[in-house]
Amino acid sequence: MVFIVNALFNISYELIIPFFESTMDETTSVFMTVDDIIFYSQFAAAGLYALIYILSSLKAVIIKRLWAEKTIEHYKELCRKDKTAFHNIIGKYLITCPHCGAPNDGDLTVCEYCKSEMRIL
Repeated sequence: MVFIVNALFNISYELIIPFFESTMDETTSVFMTVDDIIFYSQFAAAGLYALIYILSSLKAVIIKRLWAEKTIEHYKELCRKDKTAFHNIIGKYLITCPHCGAPNDGDLTVCEYCKSEMRIL
């Protein structure tokens, strides 16, 4: 996208400058100022695009972090209210036995191998 914006600014620079060259003296400060503004605007546009891209990326990271924090708080509150819900939440996400390391293929509450509790208290 930056390359397209730069190309458009460069094309517009090449189209606009001949107009100013024919109507103004190239040695005047007004011409030099207009020339500089038109020429350097392509770099300013690229910088602005990069800044917008960086800010939008940061916003996405911040939103994801806030969502994760809200989710964690929701489950903490749920666990404070109901210990059974706490055990159910933890049990669903255990993929191995905390004691022997055997795989948990489903929502097992007791390990098939060592018969220990699959949920962390």
